[in-house]
Amino acid sequence: MKARINTSGARKTLLCFGASEETKSALKRASEKCGAEALFTDDGETPVCRLLGEAKTESVESDCGEYPMPSAECLLIAGFGREDLDVALSAIRGESLRIPLKAVYTPVNRVWSFAHLVSELTAEHEYMTSRGRNGGGQ
Repeated sequence: MKARINTSGARKTLLCFGASEETKSALKRASEKCGAEALFTDDGETPVCRLLGEAKTESVESDCGEYPMPSAECLLIAGFGREDLDVALSAIRGESLRIPLKAVYTPVNRVWSFAHLVSELTAEHEYMTSRGRNGGGQ
């Protein structure tokens, strides 16, 4: 089972890094459909917990400088339970949004910058897509 942050009482948020104006408009519409707040940033260095306004982040240090500044759009989904997550993803698909790099906010990635998160997601995305091209082999 994948780790998630307890969502009871958490604010539902779709935090998007590097969004184009078209993506921003579509994500705002999708967020309204699923009862979430849409936030946008181009800050690739600040830990995402701070960007989300999470309390008690004083001891969290930025990992900036360790990862290249991302150029890809990335969506971080925070505060959603399992059923709500399905509704959010459906709303995003309903707006014909194509953001290949998506992640759910977890205890592990909460202290990462978007530079770190995008780096990890890009590597994972490349691995998963190359498996399909290579016949699923190891």
